Amino acid sequence: MRTIFAFIALIVLVRLAVRQDELPVPGICGISTIKPKTSSLGYYENGTAKFYCGANLITAKHVLTAIHCVVGNDAQYIRIHFALHNFTSNVLKPENGIPAQRYVSHESHNSGRLTNDVAVIRLQVPVAVDNLKVGLVCLINSASSKLKYDDPVIGDPNQPSSSRPVELQQVALQYADATYPDCKSLTHLLNFVKELSKICACGQYQRVCNGGPLVREKSLPDGTEYFEQVGRGVS
Repeated sequence: MRTIFAFIALIVLVRLAVRQDELPVPGICGISTIKPKTSSLGYYENGTAKFYCGANLITAKHVLTAIHCVVGNDAQYIRIHFALHNFTSNVLKPENGIPAQRYVSHESHNSGRLTNDVAVIRLQVPVAVDNLKVGLVCLINSASSKLKYDDPVIGDPNQPSSSRPVELQQVALQYADATYPDCKSLTHLLNFVKELSKICACGQYQRVCNGGPLVREKSLPDGTEYFEQVGRGVS
């Protein structure tokens, strides 16, 4: 069984060199020094976690996430956690996260279709960026970054039971174009109007967490390897 997921299409570049043998086996716990790093968004209403989502740092004071992770919620209860490998309740506490100041949603967001499901959060204080444990995700706009059929992509997964993993994990997916009927039903409106903010990726019994990044590995002409973010999970 291959499950198809729609992702918010977004091309970004993570400037961190990573060898192939540093990648964790898909769907199991990774090495604590794994790159690229992803951030965790927690919503702590009344001091208790209501939900978690994925996020990425794009400046020292701004975080990129999915709108459906924040819309309708008060920014004062949002905390962003950085440089984590273990996600136990002893670590994921509001006092351990960076508080949000406010968030801005994409002006063309459609909640019913999850179109343009992107939001930017402004943090109350800047994050210390060391490019080791915490690094910026850089937005790019390049025609060469267009996904090709069956490009391998990596996601930050949910557990099969939809419970939150307690350690950082990754899962391998395959980019799927609209020739897959299940993909076309997600990325097209009325089966013929293509929604350009969406792409699909699929994997056997695998899924990606809400707001979690979808990335692929690329190389520069000089051999430098990096990860390019191509989407954000909405599963």
